[in-house]
Amino acid sequence: MTTIDLKQDNFESTVRNSAMVVVGFCAPSYADGDALLSTLQATAEKFPDLVFGKVNGEEERGLAEMFGIESLPVLMIFRDSIVLYSEPVVPDAEQLERILRRASALDMDKVREDIAEEARAREARNMRLVCPTMRRGPMDSR
Repeated sequence: MTTIDLKQDNFESTVRNSAMVVVGFCAPSYADGDALLSTLQATAEKFPDLVFGKVNGEEERGLAEMFGIESLPVLMIFRDSIVLYSEPVVPDAEQLERILRRASALDMDKVREDIAEEARAREARNMRLVCPTMRRGPMDSR
């Protein structure tokens, strides 16, 4: 299997319609980008059921900005449209295989529960900042 070119027009549909997508954000002007693409290509042959893609971070700045990518290269792994991994690293093939096995083994229902809990906690913190009575409660006489 080869890596596919991901661009603004096919990125979202690729991630949404694939169980697991491994993406390398890189650019031709970065030497580490070639190393990441080489690792992706070598690993893709061992994981034919996964989608491997590459994004030229210089040409697709909108995608890079959407994920807060400030420096290249970056390796991202999506499963069920959820970002499971996003690091500015160039792993070797063995490390990437280990990461992919761990990502494949995750209980995605638990991941979704954890994401929902984090969102609720974030919302509660924001409410305490906006509404002072949330800090001490309405019956507190302070």
